[in-house]
Amino acid sequence: MLVYLIRRLSQSLMVVAVMATLVFVAIYAVGNPVDILANPDADQQELAAITKRLGLDRPLYEQFGVFIWNALQGDLGRSFVYNAPAVDVILERLPATLELALVGLVFSIVIGIP
Repeated sequence: MLVYLIRRLSQSLMVVAVMATLVFVAIYAVGNPVDILANPDADQQELAAITKRLGLDRPLYEQFGVFIWNALQGDLGRSFVYNAPAVDVILERLPATLELALVGLVFSIVIGIP
């Protein structure tokens, strides 16, 4: 039983690591994040300031390392949309997410068991 638990835990950690890497790299697949976040009327100085403030002027591997280190300490960064800590945004929406999951579970049990 202990071997099974360790195997499942290591597989879960691997999935989280792969997904974190894919999501982090996918942000750059759609283009420069600063172009998406900044006001379209922003000049080059404003774009450079935003790039420096977000740490996007560093190499990608260094940005990812900083992100992982901060995530391991519980800091998921700031939400670009709400300009608030990402953990606060996640926790604010957690009750609605759990409610949706519970309703989905109830529906699947009610429909699936009969």
